[in-house]
Amino acid sequence: MAVTLMEKGRHAGMWKVRVQPRDKNGARISVPTQYVEGTKKDAEKLERKLLVEAEEAVYDNYDAKKASLFESLFALCVQP
Repeated sequence: MAVTLMEKGRHAGMWKVRVQPRDKNGARISVPTQYVEGTKKDAEKLERKLLVEAEEAVYDNYDAKKASLFESLFALCVQP
């Protein structure tokens, strides 16, 4: 998780916000880098927002996979 001030290039003077959250298995989740015009405080707010969104996506996908696995196993067990 990084918030850095860009000094050169197309985004000079902007804050770069980069997060790399991990899923339940420890694999990194790809989240695109975003740039913020304004203060470092604004960039830190965006960083927290991105982390929360990624965290919610991980749990939503995990629960959906777990539920579909349960339904599949239940269907196999109930077959006559």
